[in-house]
Amino acid sequence: MKSVDLIIIDDDAEELFIMEGAMRSAGLFASTMGISSFKDLVNFLFSIKEPKDYPSLILADYDMPKMNGEQVFNWLQKYPNFKKIRFAMYSSFMNESLRQKLYNAGVYHTFEKPYSDADLKKLVEKIQAIVSGKESLI
Repeated sequence: MKSVDLIIIDDDAEELFIMEGAMRSAGLFASTMGISSFKDLVNFLFSIKEPKDYPSLILADYDMPKMNGEQVFNWLQKYPNFKKIRFAMYSSFMNESLRQKLYNAGVYHTFEKPYSDADLKKLVEKIQAIVSGKESLI
């Protein structure tokens, strides 16, 4: 049984708390875990013994110090088992050029960072539609 279905990575504790709470409230995933650093993600992923127990989705902030979301994604791609984990990113400046670059690299989906309760609700609804197969990825 999976210990975590969704991992959210964000270096900003307040934003991580908000995103994690919104996803838990939506009930999209059986379990959600917030992680604030690449090191914590690596430690967690390597602690999982069976690939079937990897999370269904990793949702990462693009704008993080030391290692941004794109660099985290590229690191995961080096490991065949981690490569299978769907990876989505959000950013306060998700322009079309960056979005296309990330899709071409294999990122599952990209989102604008929510700035209001209404934006957060739209993000959760979009993820719900994608998870349920009612919306295409791009």
